[in-house]
Amino acid sequence: AIPRNHYVVIHPFSGWEFRNWNLGKFIALARKIISDLEYDVVITCEENDVSRVNKPGESIPGLHVFVSSDLGEVAELMRGAALAICNDSGPLHLAAALNVRTVGLFGPAGPALTAPSSANATYMYRRLDCSPCDQRKCVRPEQTCMSLINVDEAYAATVQTLALAANG
Repeated sequence: AIPRNHYVVIHPFSGWEFRNWNLGKFIALARKIISDLEYDVVITCEENDVSRVNKPGESIPGLHVFVSSDLGEVAELMRGAALAICNDSGPLHLAAALNVRTVGLFGPAGPALTAPSSANATYMYRRLDCSPCDQRKCVRPEQTCMSLINVDEAYAATVQTLALAANG
């Protein structure tokens, strides 16, 4: 169910393992958004990812999980969001196409290569000497480009992007 309150959508998955920011970091970011900014957070995923999001015994007030592989349903959810936070993935492009403010997290391929063109977007990216890469095998598995993005800076980008939305 889509929350009635103002909410932020987080889509923590992508088609490539190395494009994914750590799910634990997404959950930590969701907790900060809920507690500090008083937004509900909706995590979107497909059925095969729901067990990774719903941990037994862990219930976070204000955190909702929206399970769907129907693009129309996801678009309806996105339309009502104050912000969408996504890895470099289809849902990021969908949110941008719907003119929803976005925070995009990029790693193997930088935003200059694959990001949607949007005036309502903030992109986080750590360019490394191996960027862009083929995304099939990481040459830095102990410290991937996505792991270099931390929760505090993602939260700061969230606050900044929400403030831009409030001011115009």
